[in-house]
Amino acid sequence: MDIIAGIIELFGLLLVGRRNRFGFVVFMAANILWTILSFRLHIYGLMLVTIPAMVLNCYNFRKWRHESK
Repeated sequence: MDIIAGIIELFGLLLVGRRNRFGFVVFMAANILWTILSFRLHIYGLMLVTIPAMVLNCYNFRKWRHESK
């Protein structure tokens, strides 16, 4: 599951780098997988990274959408 989350995350970053809005959705899916993984494996320090990353992803998406109008 960690390899899948990593691949999805890299793909999302690639899409965002190409200015594709779908990259934010892909990146969010990867963050959700990382959060589930960290909870199941009791790696709570990883949640300290993934949960704020989800919040920042939402913020950046809203900001990007607003600037493109």
